This record gives sequence, C-alpha cells and structure tokens, in this order.
Amino acid sequence: MLTTYGPLGVWVAFSIFRERWLLQKIEELSVRFDSERKRWDRERVRWMKVLGRKGVVGEQTIMEITEGDYGE
Repeated sequence: MLTTYGPLGVWVAFSIFRERWLLQKIEELSVRFDSERKRWDRERVRWMKVLGRKGVVGEQTIMEITEGDYGE
C-alpha cells in the first residue's frame, strides 16, 4: 500500500479507520450513558413512590426500596 499510494495514502486510510473506531466508541458510551440514566430514573421513581406512600424514611423503607420491585 505504501508503494502504491505513498505516505499520504496510508495516512488517509489510517485516519478513516481511526475515525470509524472513535465514532463506534462514542456510540457505545452513549448507549451505556442512556441505560445508566434510565436505571437511575427507575430507581428515583421507585424512591418517590415509596416515600410518597410512607411519608417517613426509616430502615424498613430503605430495605423495601433496595429489595422491592417498585415501578420496574
């Protein structure tokens, strides 16, 4: 490839592959961020449902939230 296209051609090919790899990594991070955000929101909604129903936060309430299945 170096003899056919020269150093500039090799650099262009490398840049294209690198750009595609970086875009793929950005997409993976975006998907991971979105799933983390959804999980955080489900947990927040679960806390709000339990706290709105109970009115008081105690040890039992925290156990119900961490072990229960509220809103999932």
